[in-house]
Amino acid sequence: MLFIVGLLFFFIIGERYCCPFKFFTGIPCPGCGLTRAFKSILKFNLAEAIRLNILSPIIFLWFSITFFALIYDMVFNTDYIDKIIYIKLNAYHYIGIILLVLLSLYFNIIRGI
Repeated sequence: MLFIVGLLFFFIIGERYCCPFKFFTGIPCPGCGLTRAFKSILKFNLAEAIRLNILSPIIFLWFSITFFALIYDMVFNTDYIDKIIYIKLNAYHYIGIILLVLLSLYFNIIRGI
């Protein structure tokens, strides 16, 4: 469903790399710049990745751990991925995540990404 909405947005707007959040609100979303930041991380250019999106190293690390845990589960038929995904979070964790997202949003607005 999300893919279809993305395709409709692509055809209506006509721009190849347009963020719907930025299009409708005029401000960059907390995720703006993540694709370019991930490319920079893969090229071992961490400073550029942080410049593009301050949360990119944390998110890249989370995606990498989850990806390898999923591969491990598929190869060895375990449920290790469940331990990663279903971590018990308390209110302080949620507050920290919200503050990180707001920090990313703030830096993206300042840089005008």
